[in-house]
Amino acid sequence: MSTVTILYPGQMGGAFAALLLAAGHKTISPVGCRSEKTQKSAREVGIGIRDSMVDAVVESDLILSLVPPSAVIDVAHQAISACREKSVMPVFIDMNAKTPTDAEYLSRAFDQASLPFCNACIIGRASHLGKEGRIYVSGPDTMPLEELFKDILPVIRLGDEVVQASIFKMAFAGFNKAVTAALFETANTANAFDVTDPLFELIGYHLGGTLSDLRKLVPTYPDHITRRAEEMEALAQMLSDCQLPNKIALAAGETFRRLGSSGCWSAEEISTHFMALLSAINYRAAPIKMA
Repeated sequence: MSTVTILYPGQMGGAFAALLLAAGHKTISPVGCRSEKTQKSAREVGIGIRDSMVDAVVESDLILSLVPPSAVIDVAHQAISACREKSVMPVFIDMNAKTPTDAEYLSRAFDQASLPFCNACIIGRASHLGKEGRIYVSGPDTMPLEELFKDILPVIRLGDEVVQASIFKMAFAGFNKAVTAALFETANTANAFDVTDPLFELIGYHLGGTLSDLRKLVPTYPDHITRRAEEMEALAQMLSDCQLPNKIALAAGETFRRLGSSGCWSAEEISTHFMALLSAINYRAAPIKMA
């Protein structure tokens, strides 16, 4: 049995904790200073509450980082600092969506701190993690992760280069989220001209399989639209750094930003019903500046 620190027990972190607990592992998280709602959610899953990062890492065999892209570096540094303070060496497994540049940075930071590091990514919805989740991993030392998730989730090794898992995640996200962004723009157009129902009846007739897959994804967007925008913006930057075309990634990120700031998915209006979400979409493009 291993003791695993979850950073942090949101939807995905909670799903991972549930799978690890069912397999006989112990999970903890330093959420003692967080809101009572956060602590309650962690306890409901079975995660042990610790007051600080230091309190968590001193007990841990492994640390799973599952945070938004904007928090990846800060959370890693907090873990490094805590491990140094207590002279402990848990394996830090970063499972976040991040650029290859960030993956390389993390690898160097943990190497300089003489701490074990593993780069990985998760593909699959949190709500169905046990059934459809897959972990992709890369780098020279992936065995701790492979052993932890043996008989829990498939772990696919991509190669010895640390950045490969990050590139893989971003490439998949680029396809997955670009298709969803196209759906949102189509819904926005249909709503503006009052042809939503007949248009999506026709799309369902000709592209029923695609629409069926999107029905699984769309209900996850209202709570995470900003994160989706960050992921596409990070992909666009990666492609630009590699001198590859990035216009689709940029457009998808902009679509998510506009949708997120439009207020059309307010807390009162959010529904898990596919067509209810699409029918609520109403955002406008910025005014075109004439030369």
